[in-house]
Amino acid sequence: YIDNLLNEYQLDLKDLHLCGFSQGAMLALYTSLMLEEKIGGCVSFSGIVVPEKWLLKHHKSSPKVLLLHGDKDNLVRFCSMEHSKKVLETMGCQVTNKTVKGEQHRITDSGLEDALKFISETTKKEED
Repeated sequence: YIDNLLNEYQLDLKDLHLCGFSQGAMLALYTSLMLEEKIGGCVSFSGIVVPEKWLLKHHKSSPKVLLLHGDKDNLVRFCSMEHSKKVLETMGCQVTNKTVKGEQHRITDSGLEDALKFISETTKKEED
């Protein structure tokens, strides 16, 4: 599916940014780590890296990652963000954490703005 979309829009993997929320974030992280080539980046809203031990052994690439997480998250513990950052850095990923103060398990406007800024910055750096 990803390859078909990249071909349709005449884009390279470096142009691709995968984003997801909660379980979608886990899928975005997993997929970005398992692609043969490094993508532009990955944005995780309230997610966690799973299956951690398997990915540490089998990941194929190390994308830039933005982790966004509410410090009052009532479904995926806030401490998951720091844990995911450590695991991703072990895999060679450049990781940025962003705490969403006072928020539970949701995507906020400020989180969307942070994601847009991350995508813009990583896309610009790849073009330089």
